[in-house]
Amino acid sequence: LLPKKPADQLQEYRLCTVTYGTRSASYLATRCLAEIAKSTDDPKLHRVITQDFYVDDLLSGGTSVDECYQIYNSLLTTLNPAGFPLRKWCSSSVNLINQIPTACDDPTFVLKLTEDDMVTALGLTWQPITDQFHFTFKHWSPLSNMTKRTLLSDINSVYDPIGLISPALILDKIFIQQLWGMKLGWDDILPANLQSRWA
Repeated sequence: LLPKKPADQLQEYRLCTVTYGTRSASYLATRCLAEIAKSTDDPKLHRVITQDFYVDDLLSGGTSVDECYQIYNSLLTTLNPAGFPLRKWCSSSVNLINQIPTACDDPTFVLKLTEDDMVTALGLTWQPITDQFHFTFKHWSPLSNMTKRTLLSDINSVYDPIGLISPALILDKIFIQQLWGMKLGWDDILPANLQSRWA
């Protein structure tokens, strides 16, 4: 920083944390995790750090409660010293949640959820107790003048980043593909027979 008086010593400060809200924050968090992953010799931990994080959200799992608890411990011992304390632990397994100690200084270290509570991560809504993802659809009513553009907008209004409901959407995508074959323009109004197929 520039001194207030010309005779004062120039002071230099160094930011040692990722400041969220800046344009570079997601890149910096991801890059830091990649560097931490390089330093581990455990292939399973390396995979979890490089593939199961999206910026600062971790969605991971294992084939047993013991494996998940091992992942939890490995992540804590690796990421805490690097300045990445993980919190908001949540699981569909009550046994696993009971093994994770509650941090007394952070009430959200482990999420204590009731049967109806849901958690949102990466835009997905998950109900841990039932281990189910929930998708919410807005009310849809067919337009009187459907176009290829409006149909594609309908399909893309469903948020499904990991393709869980792709089987339900595939027929719609095939229909759009057929419209491309008919050489219809983006804003050409579809014939009535095609509109009825969509509705």
